[in-house]
Amino acid sequence: MSGPRRHTQRRRVATPEPRTATFGIAQTIALALLYVASGWYFVGSWPPQPLLILMVALATLLIAASLVDISQQRLPDAINAGILALGLGMAMLGGAESAGWSALAALTGFATFYLLGLAYQRWRGVSGLGLGDAKLLGAAGSLVGLAGLPSVVLIAAAGALLWTLVLTLAGRPMARDERIAFGPFLALGLWIVWLHGPLSW
Repeated sequence: MSGPRRHTQRRRVATPEPRTATFGIAQTIALALLYVASGWYFVGSWPPQPLLILMVALATLLIAASLVDISQQRLPDAINAGILALGLGMAMLGGAESAGWSALAALTGFATFYLLGLAYQRWRGVSGLGLGDAKLLGAAGSLVGLAGLPSVVLIAAAGALLWTLVLTLAGRPMARDERIAFGPFLALGLWIVWLHGPLSW
């Protein structure tokens, strides 16, 4: 008699659907073009090598944060920490006082969104601003300072409202309980203010 048959199960490896993968590639290309075009517009010419390296590093982190937030509705701590380290590192080159103001701006940005999110959650019973958004605004503060934080928030809010309007005009209005990924708009606001400076009031 033959021995017992051994049944082996092949492990299924999840692979992204072609349409999903294509959409992700399209998002990456669109964001890259947006950051390159806006960077060229605000800088006005080919930047010096040190500035170019900083621009590429920051844009890479911001695009990565945007893509993750769009697909997963979260902002990874590692990316936020990278942006914060970049901001604090640049500030330290200006001395202890510069680093102190950068750290204060980072703390202010984080505390502002954290407290706003907490208040909204207690008022409405649902989460409004995620902790990742607060960390990203904190990281933004380390780069743009206290004076730049209101401009980052204003640009992000305007972008989110414009995107909501576009969806409505396209026949896809957002439900009242539907969440929008705010990270990409915060990232773009940070990028513009870092290159251009605070908005003129």
